[in-house]
Order: sequence, then structure tokens, then C-alpha cells
Amino acid sequence: MRQIHIPNRAILPLVLSIAATFATTRESRGADPSIPPFDAIEKTALAYFEELPDYLPGDLITRTQVEPLLDQLKKMGLPLPDEAEILESVPDKNSFIVKQLSTPAGRKFMRSIARFPDAYDRVDRLSRLPRGKQTVRDLIRGP
Repeated sequence: MRQIHIPNRAILPLVLSIAATFATTRESRGADPSIPPFDAIEKTALAYFEELPDYLPGDLITRTQVEPLLDQLKKMGLPLPDEAEILESVPDKNSFIVKQLSTPAGRKFMRSIARFPDAYDRVDRLSRLPRGKQTVRDLIRGP
């Protein structure tokens, strides 16, 4: 099975976009008042990430971090038909890139590249090339 690569920075906007779709549908149809309004969903998602220890905006987000957020959103009444696809697109805590970016040097590297579009996707792709994992390690330890 080929993994779907959604740039990590897109996970929060992806969840919010799903939420906006449901909220807009709810408001335009006047149906299903159990679906929470978009601003409540956005507030919950942003508050969730603010509470994560050692998390700064732009940091790599892992599946273990996203799962509790999706659970919170479902408890609020947000239907998430694409939950499996969302989770599959987020790197697992045991993936190479997460392990490398979880070290002190890796966090420093991660935060220096986070401002570049698709940076995590590019590092992930690089790691899959021949000698790519060693190249990523060298980049993290490099000058």
C-alpha cells in the first residue's frame, strides 16, 4: 500500500477544512445542529496544539498527537469520515523522520526548516533515497 503524503503543515488546515465543510453544510441546510460550529472546532484544535509540551507552530505533527485531537472533535459531534486517511497521512512516532527530528539536534534542524514549503515532505523523500537516511542524519548534525 502506498502511503499518502500530505505535508505535515497541512494536517491542521486539513482538519479545519473538513470541519468548515461540515459547518457550512450544516448552516446552509439548517440541518443537524449536533455538528459544532466551525469556530468551536478551530478553537479546540488550536488549544489542543498549544497544550502539547515542546510543540511550536510548524513542528512536525505525529499520528500519536493527532489521534487525541480527532477523538476530541468526534466527541464534540464532528463526523470524520476520512479519519483513517488523515491518520495514515501523518507520520508514526516510530518512523525514521520522527525519530530523527525528536532529538535535540533534530528539533533544532526541524525548526530551522519548518519555514520552507514542503520541507518535511522533502526530508522524508530524501530519506527514502539510497544513502538518504545517512544524508538526513548528516544534515541534522551538520554546520
